[in-house]
Amino acid sequence: MRRFRAVASSIVVPIALGVAAVGLGCSALRDRDKPPIAPYAVLRSPDDAGRAAGYPNLDKQTYETLAAALAVPPSGTPPVPSSPPRPLQVLAVSGGGQYGAYGAGLLVGWTKTGQRPEFDVVTGISSGAFVASMVFIGPKWDWLLTKVFTTSTTKDLIKTQPVRSLLTTQSLSSSAPMKALIDREVTADFCADVRAQHLRGRRCYIGTMNQNTRRVVIWDLGAIACNGRPDADDLVRKILLAAAAVPFLLPAVEFDITVNGVNYREAHNDGGTVCQSFVRLPPEAPTTDPADPAKRWLAGSKLYIIAGGKVFVDPVEGRPSALGRARGAASSSLYALYRSDLWRLYAVCAASGMEYRHTAVPQDAVVTASAFEFEPVEMLKLYKMGFDRIVCGTAWERKPPNTTPDDVELPRAGFDFTLPPAPR
Repeated sequence: MRRFRAVASSIVVPIALGVAAVGLGCSALRDRDKPPIAPYAVLRSPDDAGRAAGYPNLDKQTYETLAAALAVPPSGTPPVPSSPPRPLQVLAVSGGGQYGAYGAGLLVGWTKTGQRPEFDVVTGISSGAFVASMVFIGPKWDWLLTKVFTTSTTKDLIKTQPVRSLLTTQSLSSSAPMKALIDREVTADFCADVRAQHLRGRRCYIGTMNQNTRRVVIWDLGAIACNGRPDADDLVRKILLAAAAVPFLLPAVEFDITVNGVNYREAHNDGGTVCQSFVRLPPEAPTTDPADPAKRWLAGSKLYIIAGGKVFVDPVEGRPSALGRARGAASSSLYALYRSDLWRLYAVCAASGMEYRHTAVPQDAVVTASAFEFEPVEMLKLYKMGFDRIVCGTAWERKPPNTTPDDVELPRAGFDFTLPPAPR
């Protein structure tokens, strides 16, 4: 086996480097005589024909019409107020790798203001799963939230060994460092607090992706912790590990299950490729009234959504390489999926009566490292950004993206553009 690995490495690596070198050389020759890349601002600028400016903002019209239609029944009479059930406080945390530091700082800062709710439901995807679990068990674990998202490095989470990992786990890296971190930090006390909060009626839902069905699987973390099995704490740790196991980069985490008395095995990865943000409510939560379909059954409740990153992907300078284009396509798809999830959750809020709140890393913030790199300097900057925004009261947006002039991509009717002068 060792000999096979050595031979594979000696063949694959030079070929890959050779192909990359040829590609770079050809790319440089092709690009020599081309004009420079257009400025990013053209994306939202009317072309000189002037026709694009007249297009309606369909997303904005949709949310305004939806909100108005749900506020007043078709008869025109205001809804009759009733005694609603106790409002719920719900938090959804998206993935984002090191960008999770923004949400960590925001949550710790929220605690400092004395206004952080005790959430009835907390949900998390990818790195947001770890954030969600710590929020669920309360502010006394803010120290761990700060530690993980301001001091961790890439080496603390991932061991890169592409040849060995591809041959053994069909991934590029080993998650052994991340498993060690989770085993060390998700202590017996941590799991005991998960059980205690679940028994109080609060819920924490964590999303992963089943490798075979390629659909999101939602785990009730508190129910897993309370199931009475001797390995309950280990299962909690495994779920958190699976939630952060980026497909192909890290190996899947396997779970043994039983179906009709027959034993099976499932493999789970990070769920961020199929869902970026979600909400589930427990069976005892308020529900719709068949006798009154227009009743807003979650009136007074609030949904807070924390993004592990920005709403729109950052533009790139120059002409990206083939690898850069592939990475850009994957990254753009994840950002688009997140915006789609935001719109879906906004529709849930509009229909149910929940108040919508969303926060993300400001679009103009400069972050040099990628989501998959964990650099303490960058994470501390993101952490402080989240902390300062919640303390200053500027964190929350009340509308989904694509509803303001800065978000809308205008249709083009020509190829000549005139940009407005830059603000002074």
